[in-house]
Amino acid sequence: MRTLVLILAGLMLLPPFATAQPRPARPAAPQEMAYGRDPLQRLDFWRGRGPAAPLVVFVHGGGWRGGDKEWIGAATPAHFLNQGYAYASVNYRLVPAVNVEQQTQDVADAVAFLLSRAEQLGVERRKILLIGHSSGGHNSALIATDPRFLKKSGLDPSVLGGVVLLEGAGLVPRQGQGGGGPGMIGPELSPANHTAKPNADSFVMLIATSEDLGRQAAVLANALRAAGTPARIENIPNSGHNELVGNLGEPGDRATQVVDDAARQAFAFRVGQGQGAQVR
Repeated sequence: MRTLVLILAGLMLLPPFATAQPRPARPAAPQEMAYGRDPLQRLDFWRGRGPAAPLVVFVHGGGWRGGDKEWIGAATPAHFLNQGYAYASVNYRLVPAVNVEQQTQDVADAVAFLLSRAEQLGVERRKILLIGHSSGGHNSALIATDPRFLKKSGLDPSVLGGVVLLEGAGLVPRQGQGGGGPGMIGPELSPANHTAKPNADSFVMLIATSEDLGRQAAVLANALRAAGTPARIENIPNSGHNELVGNLGEPGDRATQVVDDAARQAFAFRVGQGQGAQVR
């Protein structure tokens, strides 16, 4: 009897993850699509669940001059697919072959390309979540605040149910290469100078280690809130600039929890229960 009691006590002390479900299997390879004629105007797409899955679009960083759509965490696609979402990762033309304005237009064009094929791809066409890392955060924030980019692509800013910036760079005007973009992100290309509505429905900005990027996020968040657009900053301890991307989707990752919460708010309907079904 004493042995049985000890065994039962030991089972009760097992950590919670001992009975957790295993990590979802790695998804099939994505479908690569061209949304323009340039070799860099391509994206990777993973189909979601059901005929009208919510869509998450990721925009990589790389200082406006580099980076690739494959710069995503190993667990990221499977994580979003396991939530019932469709997922896309976008490439775009790079400086100096194009300027930052043309680069940002590429991101808007990629979003328009996906939504124009919503029925074919099985995605909900009304709301998406846009996630941008570093300089890709600048591109994402700019199309979410300056409506001329999406309008040129034939879209209304209201298609953006939410924007998540993973230590977004270039959010405020700043001279020089360090932190402000290639040469300069001037006032006309600064998201902080375009915060009057219309904007994306909401913004979440994650900061890991950079004091300067945290300062820029605070400027943008304050300007958005003053204009009536919800915006908040989340500090992510024990992480780093690149770890915010590399660990996205990993079990127990704090940044992933914040992004999941932003996605639930952005989509505002239940996965698999039809377009426009309200969350209760």
